[in-house]
Amino acid sequence: MVDPVTYKVFTDNTHIVALKNTGNVFTYDTIERLNIKAKNWRDLVSEEDFSRKDIITLQDPQNVESRNLSSFKYLKDGTDTLTPEQQ
Repeated sequence: MVDPVTYKVFTDNTHIVALKNTGNVFTYDTIERLNIKAKNWRDLVSEEDFSRKDIITLQDPQNVESRNLSSFKYLKDGTDTLTPEQQ
């Protein structure tokens, strides 16, 4: 996959984000430079308005805490995530 604006290829080391209201996926660098710093709160592909709350991090290789499985709520609670069909 590639960033639809800058055409940078997504790798294991790329900080990847999605916009909740449109579902479009970008590198964080693109959103930071062209939206956050520029105060342009419109999707770069669909031109729909969004807010900072709509930015969802899909992959952040710099955030070690996000890979700490012991902090996942469903593992702490012992919740089974399988559906009856999967069991």
